Amino acid sequence: MSSMNFSRFAITTGVLAYALAGAVPAQAADRFSDVICPQATPKVVEFTEMGAQPKINLVDLRNLTHAVVDRYDDCAKQKLSDGYIEPKMHYAQTRAASFLVIAARIEAKIQDYDGAQADISRARDLASEVSEWRPVDLRSYSRPSYYQDSAKEILASLSEVRAMIPTLQVQTTTENATPRPPAKP
Repeated sequence: MSSMNFSRFAITTGVLAYALAGAVPAQAADRFSDVICPQATPKVVEFTEMGAQPKINLVDLRNLTHAVVDRYDDCAKQKLSDGYIEPKMHYAQTRAASFLVIAARIEAKIQDYDGAQADISRARDLASEVSEWRPVDLRSYSRPSYYQDSAKEILASLSEVRAMIPTLQVQTTTENATPRPPAKP
């Protein structure tokens, strides 16, 4: 299953709307600009344009989604090194986590279950960090991250994505079974 109608896929992604919350519709994608993470802008625009296509190769979409995640990861690292944890680094982490959920859904659809599980784990880690964050100095800043609610929504969506991954059934075979003594005649 390498391509499918994107509108059906968009409905099943759940967080696609969130991932594109800062974006504009595909026909105006050239006007989208991520002010906090400008290095992500070209890949988000490309993602938006690919999403507007009637048929999409899901492997290409997964690869592009990972490229978007990489751009937001780079942005988060830069914001951390600049000392901008809240809200800028958390913004980048939340965007990366939302695109990781999309990547996991795509991977589940193309039966790359290991990739899906890895992306679910990374999304969980990023979203948890944002949702659980508290400032070190409560005297100067006492509210949680501006992106706490979005991070919690991402965390809540993970169980639905996990449900797309079949569980492996461990079956005992006669080779693994303990040999029984022969029956007496």
